[in-house]
Amino acid sequence: MSLDKLFIFSKNTDAAEALRGYEYQKLRALENWLDNYHSKNNQIIYCDYEEDIFQRDLDEWSSKFTQLKLYSSKNFSFSSVEVTKAISHFFMLFVKGEYKFDQQQFIFETNADIARKYKDNDAELLKKWKEHQESLDPELLKQCAEKVRSIVLKYAESANEGIKDLVLLEKIKDAKLILAELPDEVWERFARTIKWNFSDISAEKAMEGVIERINTYISKLENPIAKKNKEIVFARLYYAISERSIQTEGEDRKLDVALLDQLLLESGDEEDKGYNEDYQFWSKVTTIAGFRVAEFLKVLNSSFYCRYAGYLKHHWETWATLLKHYIDLPDIPKFYKQKAIYELIWTTVRPKMLAAPDGTLEGMEAQVRGYFAEFENFGDDVESLEDASALVGLIEGSVHFGRVEIKAEEIAYWRERILQKAIDELEKVKDPNQACYFHAIAALLTLHHTINPDSETIMDDTFVHLDEILNLLDSATQYDVKELANRLTGFIKILITLAHDTEEIERLEEFTDKLMPFVAQKSSDHDLAKVYVDRGVKYLHTTEPKSVLRAINYFHKAKTLWRHDHTRGGHILALLNISQLYLLIGCNFAAKYYALSAARHATSESALNHRISDAFAMILNADFKEGAWISCLEDFRLFILYRGEFKSREYDTEDNKLMYSLRDIAIVIAFASRLSSEVAAIIESEIREMGQLYKDILEPMVEELNGSVRDTELAALLQKKLDDAPLNDAGPQRTIFWDALGSNWKFIFENDWLTNSIAEEFIAVLQILVADLGLSKTDLHLLESKIEINIQLGERWEPPVRLASNDIHKWIVKVPAVAKEDYQAIQMQCAFMAVCIKKMLDEISLLPTEELENEIQRRLEKEDLAGKTMADFLYQRLYRYFIERKYFYEPNRASYEKPDIGFTSTPFSGLKWDDSLSGKYSVEKSLEMIRERYPACMVPMHLTLIRLQKDPRYPDFIKKLREQGWLDWQILLALFNHTVSYKVSIEMQKKSFHSAQEEYDLVQEAFGRLFKMDEEENYIEIPVDYYFEGDLDFQLRQAALLTLRNWGLEGQKSDFPDFNAVKNLMVKRFNFNIDDESNLSPL
Repeated sequence: MSLDKLFIFSKNTDAAEALRGYEYQKLRALENWLDNYHSKNNQIIYCDYEEDIFQRDLDEWSSKFTQLKLYSSKNFSFSSVEVTKAISHFFMLFVKGEYKFDQQQFIFETNADIARKYKDNDAELLKKWKEHQESLDPELLKQCAEKVRSIVLKYAESANEGIKDLVLLEKIKDAKLILAELPDEVWERFARTIKWNFSDISAEKAMEGVIERINTYISKLENPIAKKNKEIVFARLYYAISERSIQTEGEDRKLDVALLDQLLLESGDEEDKGYNEDYQFWSKVTTIAGFRVAEFLKVLNSSFYCRYAGYLKHHWETWATLLKHYIDLPDIPKFYKQKAIYELIWTTVRPKMLAAPDGTLEGMEAQVRGYFAEFENFGDDVESLEDASALVGLIEGSVHFGRVEIKAEEIAYWRERILQKAIDELEKVKDPNQACYFHAIAALLTLHHTINPDSETIMDDTFVHLDEILNLLDSATQYDVKELANRLTGFIKILITLAHDTEEIERLEEFTDKLMPFVAQKSSDHDLAKVYVDRGVKYLHTTEPKSVLRAINYFHKAKTLWRHDHTRGGHILALLNISQLYLLIGCNFAAKYYALSAARHATSESALNHRISDAFAMILNADFKEGAWISCLEDFRLFILYRGEFKSREYDTEDNKLMYSLRDIAIVIAFASRLSSEVAAIIESEIREMGQLYKDILEPMVEELNGSVRDTELAALLQKKLDDAPLNDAGPQRTIFWDALGSNWKFIFENDWLTNSIAEEFIAVLQILVADLGLSKTDLHLLESKIEINIQLGERWEPPVRLASNDIHKWIVKVPAVAKEDYQAIQMQCAFMAVCIKKMLDEISLLPTEELENEIQRRLEKEDLAGKTMADFLYQRLYRYFIERKYFYEPNRASYEKPDIGFTSTPFSGLKWDDSLSGKYSVEKSLEMIRERYPACMVPMHLTLIRLQKDPRYPDFIKKLREQGWLDWQILLALFNHTVSYKVSIEMQKKSFHSAQEEYDLVQEAFGRLFKMDEEENYIEIPVDYYFEGDLDFQLRQAALLTLRNWGLEGQKSDFPDFNAVKNLMVKRFNFNIDDESNLSPL
């Protein structure tokens, strides 16, 4: 039985002769076309041919026919004429001979829904079919097959209406007989090919959805025109579909990947258009008759353009084939043959940084060796030597990944010959520009070889040439110094990825820094900013302290250079990159500050609005890591709001910011409810607000988290993921912990909207300052201490108040709110916070105050530290701009009790306390001072010590002090100070004072005099109980404090010195508990 005879029943539903302009249909065709392009498949789409959308893949032998229905208000059942016509037409295509060997699929797609059951409309059967269409059981399949059979038979009965052609009528009669006798298996097979897509949304939403998906596809295109102006791309492709929809012949309505590729290139710049013309011509060439230099150069340049463009990878094979034809030509000159081999190797290998290349050179070894066989063919020009140098590196990488059979000795020989040729040229060249180029070839050749673990090449060999370039730059005005900076930046990225020696990376970075003034002379602010961004991006995932600080500095410089309206987009990206780096090192409030600033800038013009959601993804992550989980709920709401409004409403698994944000909020939803029953009610309310977003996307993630993490494991998991305790923004008062540089910072403030804005501002600025100083090379000799800051809302700027405590550095800071955009008030606010923080840092730094001030001032001037602490806007004003008061108080976070899971904050590795020996310390100096101290201490107390030693309590007294860890020179120093203090107090009892200052001056004079006076001159019989039962602990605790000055340090900066922290620093960094000359001890 021949089913294709049944095609006689097909009516002309091809709307090519009817009115066209179904916008939705064209948009859906465009969406499918872009999907094919991204998938790089060979599927062809036909506009309004056979069906609304007809997709055919001859590689897979598949055909998909889609009928689209867009209605404002209409639902469907088997009684709907649209459904019966669709099924009938689907059947005519099903039996059409042209497609009978294809894997067929027929789709009825509509924005509407299935109608309710009414009379005999069989709506329930349609609903069941739709719900179970992927796995129809035999009974349901039988019902569906019978339904389509009845529809098609009814349709066939009316096929001969109005037809007078007797021959045609006879054919219809025969077809009806065949149709009536078709077995059930055919109808069941047909039923299985039908798919139903009822989306149940408004026509407007359907249109919005397809447009949004198209824009998402366009934004993912790698072509520059799509990045620069996606509206142009949208219009060009849509117009192409409109043109093809009105063509008469089916083949003229075809949309394939090649056509879309061509249209993208035609929409690009002049270089893209020129390349497209060449590609359209040369892609059809199959043989090369003979060598013509002009034609060869056209192929060579097009291949180079294709290779460097990046978005034309699918054209590589075309150019590689043509290059092979040229290489095989007997009449090609050697010079051009080398050029062809060079380009063919690069086009074939398709290298990737520090990863296996896409291609292989296996079988091309002879051509590689042929390229390097005759060195005289390289000529004495820079370009030829640069090509050869680059190729050596490429071959070496290919050998490493097993993509070519070339011996290491061969590569070493080629490298040495190229290097020698460059050096030979340097001896002859007079032009400083040319000299720079040859030095660069030699430098980069040796530099790349340092990566090889078997290499004997050292970085010094490279710097011989780099330093020469630096010396020549003043006169080499035509040399492309920016290209050298970029190449060094790329190489540094490789070294970072390979975890290479940090000092060598720093050496290259410092050299590149020296190039930047020359780069600036030849670059616009925009171009120079891009160089700084490239230098910074490579450190976005590093944890090495110097590298993090260097990256922050680079992005700050880029941010400053981009501070113009026409480069605001780059400025925003720099802010987001800085935010990411602060997140990396645990400075979450600093990260939040920069992300808020980026969001605020992004509100300034519509073209930048899509960056608001990017910023809120980082704000969410900052609050998540900080444990501010109630704030996370509002952050996520704003993220989704701004993303849907200005970026995309699609669930795109390749959108990292979306996926990370969903991960963070899923953790909050899953675990916050388990930590607090009060917060569980908030979470339930938020889930209801999220609606379908939660049900479709978040709920599976939450269920997986809850199913995989037991209650007993929860605290340990959160300890790893967070920087502070979860739900720390609950309760009437917030407590924030932050560990950095040995200090445990504790911030306490009221949990209301206004105080949160000013307190978070203070913490953000403090984190920026501390991180900058901590990541720098300067050793501030910071104490390992506890700091507690009570941040209060103030009415004016006041100095911070230090509270009494020798164990904890307690402060009260009052920060005023800046309500108006008053430039002077904003500047005062920044200055006030900087002064407060410097005062606190001064107390925990043992550097003399002036020395610390000079270091901070140096960084303010040279590293723009002031600019870093002011991210274009005041933090508190950004906070109140985006976080509205009403949303802050919904829910009433202050009324909830925060859970206690025993969380312990840990510092970022690069901001840990430095417990290494100080650069100021030397064992020789330490022992020399101890040798001097023993006799000096005996001068005012040698007689008293003899008396103490005669007391029977003395041996146990000294033994106990030694067991406590005190060395003999420290015990003697404490006895010395204790003795002199007693004598001074006796002297002062005999005097009267007119003022406190007079008393202070006389006390100091007495100490200075009695310290040096031999005890025989002023002997007083001091009671021995003064030593054995008195407060000698105070003098012992002061021992470390009193020795600081000998090392150029200062500890008496506060009325409440932290004795324990000072001793701890001296023990760890100055061998305070080790160094002694016990043989000199009189004890």
